[in-house]
Amino acid sequence: MGDSYQSRRRPMVSLQLPAALRYLALARTATLEICEQIGMHPIKAAQFEMAIDEACANIIEHSYNGPCAPAEETTHPGVGLRFFEEPDGLLVEIHDVGDGFDLEGKDLVTPQEYLANRNERGLGLYIIRTFVDRMEYERSPESGNTMRLTKRR
Repeated sequence: MGDSYQSRRRPMVSLQLPAALRYLALARTATLEICEQIGMHPIKAAQFEMAIDEACANIIEHSYNGPCAPAEETTHPGVGLRFFEEPDGLLVEIHDVGDGFDLEGKDLVTPQEYLANRNERGLGLYIIRTFVDRMEYERSPESGNTMRLTKRR
C-alpha cells in the first residue's frame, strides 16, 4: 500500500474484504468500533463510518467496475483497509488494485446540484470530502490505488 510512513508501521487493525457490497458492513462495524476505542466523538465516528463506506463502495463500483462474482471472492484482490491511531484521531488507508480514477479531474457535485439535476447518484466524493478532515489519493499502475482518510477525534 504505497510507501507512506503509515504503510511502514503496524496498523491497529487490517481488513481484506472481497469486492462485494455485502461485506461493507464489516468495514462500517470496524470503523465505529475503532473510533469508540480511541475516544472519538460519536457524531464524528458516524461521519467517518459513512466516508469509509462510500470510499469502499466507490472502489467496488468504479475501480473494479462492479462487484466480483461470488465464486471469485476468495481469489479477487478486493479492498484492503488499514486503521492507524494518530495522536489526534484515526487514519484509514483503503487500497485496491483496480482501475482507480483521476481525483483531480473529478468535479465535486454539491447537494444543491444533485437535487437540481435530479441525480440518483454522485454524492460519494462530496460525502467523503465533507466528513473527513484530510483526504489523500495515490494512483499507481505498479502498486494499485490508495486513499488515505483522516478524522480528528
